[in-house]
Amino acid sequence: MRIVKAAWLAVSSLIGSAVALATIAMIATGAAAVAGQQVQVPGLVMAVPGAEGESVSATIDRTGVPLWLVVIALSFAVAEYQRASRKKRRSRRASSGDPR
Repeated sequence: MRIVKAAWLAVSSLIGSAVALATIAMIATGAAAVAGQQVQVPGLVMAVPGAEGESVSATIDRTGVPLWLVVIALSFAVAEYQRASRKKRRSRRASSGDPR
């Protein structure tokens, strides 16, 4: 059962990381469109507005995206692990009658 939980944690962390990266890219592109200036998230995306201000060109940095993906996925995994361990600790305290 632990293997299934660990696999689920890894998959859900990667999915969450991909969603976070897509959101960051959309925000950078939207900021470039609104501001009319180049917006860059180092190692992830560079958005450049068009000459007429109605179009935006976004370029994904393919060398930095895997690093971003791994770092964000690891942070999600650590947060979920801590949440689960706190939940387990609380349930043990409640069952033992500890007033904390």
